[in-house]
Amino acid sequence: MSKTMENNNQTDADKQCEPTQWTDSFLTEKDREACKYISRGLKHIYSIKQEDGDLDKNKQPSPDNKIFKQTMLCAVLNVYADLLEERTKGTCPVTEERIKQMFRKGNENRDSWCADKEKSGPCIECRRDKTYENCMVGDNGSNRTNVKDKLKDMLEKDRPIQKTLSTIGTISNFCTRLQCVSKKWGINRDQDPTWDNMQKDINDRATEMFTKISEDSTNVRSYCKNTGTGSRRVTDPEIKACKYITAGLQYIYNIKKEIKDKHPEDYRLFKQTMLCLVLNAYADELKKHVTSPCTVGEETIQQAFTQGNNHISSWCEEGRVNCVKCERVADYKDCQISDNGKEEKVEPKLNDLFKDNNRKNELDKAMSDINKLCDRAQCVITQWSRDKSLPKHRRWEVCKNSYLSSKSNFI
Repeated sequence: MSKTMENNNQTDADKQCEPTQWTDSFLTEKDREACKYISRGLKHIYSIKQEDGDLDKNKQPSPDNKIFKQTMLCAVLNVYADLLEERTKGTCPVTEERIKQMFRKGNENRDSWCADKEKSGPCIECRRDKTYENCMVGDNGSNRTNVKDKLKDMLEKDRPIQKTLSTIGTISNFCTRLQCVSKKWGINRDQDPTWDNMQKDINDRATEMFTKISEDSTNVRSYCKNTGTGSRRVTDPEIKACKYITAGLQYIYNIKKEIKDKHPEDYRLFKQTMLCLVLNAYADELKKHVTSPCTVGEETIQQAFTQGNNHISSWCEEGRVNCVKCERVADYKDCQISDNGKEEKVEPKLNDLFKDNNRKNELDKAMSDINKLCDRAQCVITQWSRDKSLPKHRRWEVCKNSYLSSKSNFI
């Protein structure tokens, strides 16, 4: 069964885990992967056939051996489900309730997957059942063994099984984190984790972050002004963009657990993850509000995130290990949030958030104001000098000579 579960060419079993099959619920990427393995396991169990050598004591064909195999493998699949829960604890768990749903979803195909129904009768349903944990096998004396302990030890040594658990456990990209904290937000508040339901929480925190960016960006350390080779933080717009992003990162890492929150740790992670999404989207907004030749490019933004994240250990109020790094995410626009059973991309939701946020609009204006002729001239000279790797004291002299030379050639 473990080899069957590891085999990725199981389209019939895997299709039970597609979003279209879960219109009444929302699956994270980690949930979907777990669902595939459980569905494959169920299909394998129901596909077991009665073999020609399966005879009873009277040498007559009997389904007893088939039933034994299916029952024991159902216990194995339940132990596997326990390991799933155990290995995915934390920010993005595969919960018991979700595992029960996965079993129910797979069992919708029990009849079509069941082999040899004419010969051995219908397949007994393999359902999620934790009572197996107390099952003992052996004689009535001291030679009795706990089923769970034996099966867990067996799975811990099974390479294909361990590979599937590792695959699920390492799914931790940004979109998955976003889905996971949203899911926990919904569980903790007994609400659907739709954007509309979470909107006030997100908007309030975003406004606080933009306020802190406005207030604190002037106090950000001087590393945002860096004229070294390869630096994309030399012009006024680049320096200002760096300060905005850095101040945003500092605000995110400064978020602490609050006792007044019903689930303080979950809510802290929710706020930090959602604001990381907002900050990434805001970084793209910075590009829009600077008129050429004063540009803010992707390299500038990437360097700002990198420089800011060098301070995660000192900024994280809950200790470095408890702050998940907010990095520059290129594909955040493709992340999806559940919306009444459907999945919707976050991009239009973020556009609405920005449009109505006065604090964010004030920051946009500050960036757009770097558009006067003098500022633009400074941008051109600074960018030109950077590309030529010139020291500060020689920039105007070389630039002037180059300009006059080209002018005289033109004349």
